[in-house]
Amino acid sequence: MGFLREKGELDNTLIVYVNDNGWEQEPHQEFVGDEMRFHNGGDKGKLGLYDQSFRTPIIFVWPGRNEGGQTREDLIHAADIAPTILDYLGLQAPPGIYGRSYRGVISATSSDSRQEIIGRVTQLRWEGDMMGRKARGYWLRRGPWYFSWDLDTGETRLFNVEDDPRSDNDLAGENAALVAEFKERILRWRSTYEN
Repeated sequence: MGFLREKGELDNTLIVYVNDNGWEQEPHQEFVGDEMRFHNGGDKGKLGLYDQSFRTPIIFVWPGRNEGGQTREDLIHAADIAPTILDYLGLQAPPGIYGRSYRGVISATSSDSRQEIIGRVTQLRWEGDMMGRKARGYWLRRGPWYFSWDLDTGETRLFNVEDDPRSDNDLAGENAALVAEFKERILRWRSTYEN
């Protein structure tokens, strides 16, 4: 930002900050000596199939164009970044992509944010290799619910992340209808976005 300011381009630049994975580590925790947790951010961080594995902030900054200091809790996916940038440029995102523009949400002229996010993973944590194992995993976030499905093992998990932000209490066994609904949503998503 200092370089952009120095060159007189800061007010002409949309800056987007996004992290590539979540991290699950309390401020007082230290994982030195525990290679898996040290490199992957705790038990439910990177390469996990938990809400904490994916939940990160996305920050949009455009001095003079967007009101600063806002904090929102809207669901947003990294796939929404490109359509948002295109929208700021006055261009349409290509049809058939999962992303959508958040320009209206960012500028507070619209509240049209996602009600649901679906994502997939191709690597999951594995004690045999720091980089994980090849996997077919999916997750869905809607309202307070976070659902995950490891297609290779068949394991499903369901958490109410508003009541249980650390995802300690798996509710899949007592919410069969919700699990079935979320599986169906993921299968429909796959048929649309995976070719």
